Amino acid sequence: MLNLMNFVERLEQDGFAVTDFACQGDELAGAVQEIAASLGEVVPGRTAAVELLEPTEMQDAHRHSLSALYGKGDFPWHMDTAHRTEPVRFVVMACAECSEATAPTVIAPWREQISSVLTKTEIASALFLVKNGRSSFYSGMWVRACNYLRYDPGCMAPVNEDAVIVLKKMRQWSPSTQHSVDWKMGRICVFDNWRMLHRRGSVDGSAPRTLLRCYSR
Repeated sequence: MLNLMNFVERLEQDGFAVTDFACQGDELAGAVQEIAASLGEVVPGRTAAVELLEPTEMQDAHRHSLSALYGKGDFPWHMDTAHRTEPVRFVVMACAECSEATAPTVIAPWREQISSVLTKTEIASALFLVKNGRSSFYSGMWVRACNYLRYDPGCMAPVNEDAVIVLKKMRQWSPSTQHSVDWKMGRICVFDNWRMLHRRGSVDGSAPRTLLRCYSR
């Protein structure tokens, strides 16, 4: 059984939490959704409440996704659901299939470290077109009211010079504090999408990497 109270306490303290759960298949998917529901309202992704994530070739990926730009290569730092007017608060992920060569998920607390790469002026002034089909909109980077950093180079196109500078600098950013989630079967990670940015390393084509993902707000 999951100790959700302990899990949530670690999430509140550190911005993320990791635990191992000895289950597979539907039981693992149920645990992922249970955790998401304990944090708030479950928010469906593009295809379902609990989505299956696997490395995707560029030509097979959604046009504004990171996979469409980077395929199975290194992903840049980003937040999930930056294409929505209000990005989801929590991301719950679990490993359904992997090997020792499976690429980890790396997360970093941006609030404590972003000043090492971006100035306050750049953060405040950068303007982007957030691509979401007919629902595309213009947005700044920092949403002061909720204190999150809207950032995903897959769906955000620069509109002004500060935004161009931001994208260039963020490609070079290497946070001093990073947490690597090394996946194994049944491992579950949840992180605060408003406090943390995350990325994936390049994928070995021979290494399986199947994750489950569920959102909550």
